[in-house]
Amino acid sequence: MDKSHIKNNIYLHIADKTLENELSQYVTDNGYNVIILEGQVEFSADHLNEIHSILLISPQLASHKTAEKTSSLGIPVITISNEDTIESRIESVRNDSGYYIARPIDKELLRSTIDKAMTPLRPHTYKILIIDDDEMLASFHEMIVRRAGMKTKIINSPLTSFTVIDEFEPDLILMDLYMPECSGAELARIIRQKDKYSGIPIIFLSTESDLNEQMAAMEFGGDDFLSKPVSPERLVATVSNRARRAIEANIISSNLKVIASELKTKTIDLDSALTTQKSSEALKSRLIATMSHEIRTPINGMLGILDKLMHTDLNPEQKELSEIILSSTESLLSILNDTLDFSKLEAGKMILENIEFSPVKTINQVHKLFDETASSKGIKLTIEHDHKIPATVYGDPVRLKQVLINLINNAIKFTDHGEITTNVSIKNNEDDQMMLLFKVIDQGIGLTINQKNSIFDEYFQAEASTSRTHGGTGLGLSICQKLSKIMGGEIGVTSNPKCGSTFWFTAAFPEHPANSISGTTGNKTNSYPIDYRSQKLVALIAEDNDVNQMIISSYLQKHGIASHIANNGETAVTKKASGQYHIIFMDCQMPVLDGYQATRMIRNQEESAGHIKTPIIAMTGNALTGDRVKCLDAGMDGYLSKPINKQALAALLEEFLGSPKKT
Repeated sequence: MDKSHIKNNIYLHIADKTLENELSQYVTDNGYNVIILEGQVEFSADHLNEIHSILLISPQLASHKTAEKTSSLGIPVITISNEDTIESRIESVRNDSGYYIARPIDKELLRSTIDKAMTPLRPHTYKILIIDDDEMLASFHEMIVRRAGMKTKIINSPLTSFTVIDEFEPDLILMDLYMPECSGAELARIIRQKDKYSGIPIIFLSTESDLNEQMAAMEFGGDDFLSKPVSPERLVATVSNRARRAIEANIISSNLKVIASELKTKTIDLDSALTTQKSSEALKSRLIATMSHEIRTPINGMLGILDKLMHTDLNPEQKELSEIILSSTESLLSILNDTLDFSKLEAGKMILENIEFSPVKTINQVHKLFDETASSKGIKLTIEHDHKIPATVYGDPVRLKQVLINLINNAIKFTDHGEITTNVSIKNNEDDQMMLLFKVIDQGIGLTINQKNSIFDEYFQAEASTSRTHGGTGLGLSICQKLSKIMGGEIGVTSNPKCGSTFWFTAAFPEHPANSISGTTGNKTNSYPIDYRSQKLVALIAEDNDVNQMIISSYLQKHGIASHIANNGETAVTKKASGQYHIIFMDCQMPVLDGYQATRMIRNQEESAGHIKTPIIAMTGNALTGDRVKCLDAGMDGYLSKPINKQALAALLEEFLGSPKKT
């Protein structure tokens, strides 16, 4: 490799020799110095003398270590791929590549990308403040960072830190977590309290490597955590990357890219799991349990954090990345729900509820969920109904909603403009069973004869490109077919290409209760948020997950409801006995006492004291058969499945707390 360091070096590490020659010729013609790399890519601190250098690399040649070290030394990485595939894009993100270009090479795009990448920040401009009472270790870390070209300052006493911060104005603080005069956690909290210091990234150093210790460090205001002893390479990479991101104001963007990549990978993995159709019933049950318990809780946290993030001041790039992650998270949740429902239906374990509800108001509630989406496409949603339909019937409104949501969602996806009508009428009324006919009529692209014949098949997509354009598992309409069947009806479609489609289904509902369990009548609205501030309501949240505590507290705060936290079931019982709460949100799986045990104890206390029952709402990541009934049997009044839907929460609040009192 040429050791003479000049400006505008373009390093090429390309697997395809034809592509390498093409790039080499173009780069040379534009006045750049081309350096072709053979074998293992090795970049070192010597390259810091190059003011402008870029690495163009094939996805299959970029190891994570190489790309990470290259990026940490301030050398931008552009991935050049022979073919634009999701696999090569994922590999590019994993390898910390900042840019991506696929064949055929657009020369103008390549030139603008190189020009954009030609403005990297040099690591030796970063100013790093090291706070550590261990003088020897502090000096060792200072030497490593300084040799990487960064400016450094050491403080052995945290009590003098604020004077030095004012004078030195560091880009990053490297801080020991445990110090005698003042712990790193305490100092970090003090630093975060001062507005002018709040944006300085803090990296904690500690001999502790326990995950809980790391999480606690993050809660204290840290941005990263390194366990001692830390390798020089990792220290330089972590410090330089954190400092660079802080200076460029891209901390949020960088983290969101990582999360987007991980969510996309999980979505692909779940899609793959669906298409292989595991035959083993035991394996299928374990898969359902794992997805239900392990995936719903982090998805709940992600959706809640994204909701809070989207309501903050974001620049255009950060807003775009947030929307990508939101879309990926919702896609992952949709796949999860389809997988669970399909498995339960296949196994014959789907149990229908039998509660009183209004069919017409149920349609209204579903339309409200899609008002904003339809309006953004200029589509009008309308409802038509037979006035002979009774105000209420008995059945499972959740499963009816599920079919309607699938059909209306598809109608909006494949309709660019015009009107979508949902119609409900009485098909027949015999033996105390009213058969209702539902129709969703759109003005979309329509279906061919072959598509109509296969539309309800498992994993079917209307077009080969549909999965890429619109996403989904191909299970939605198959699930609708199975649900309509267990509701005593059937499903079908009439359609012609470019003339729209009419999807219809029937379902049987008795007008009188039979083995009914307690539930809602469907008369509540899905308004969000509801303002309860004038009533000074207080909720008790029994939840052991910190992220979920924050999310539900934030949602309740938007409704004007204060909240107290109980980290386990036993604490919830104690708090309820000593405090006055208007509603309780109870996680079903908690340490010490689970939600079912805690609810039974609270109900016993209320009965013994002659108190009015406080509404208790179950919160759980479980989505298996019988969970809702199990919660109600334990004495709970309502049910929220994680991830928590804001509109569902609002409906439960209005049901159990009533409409806000006017002042």
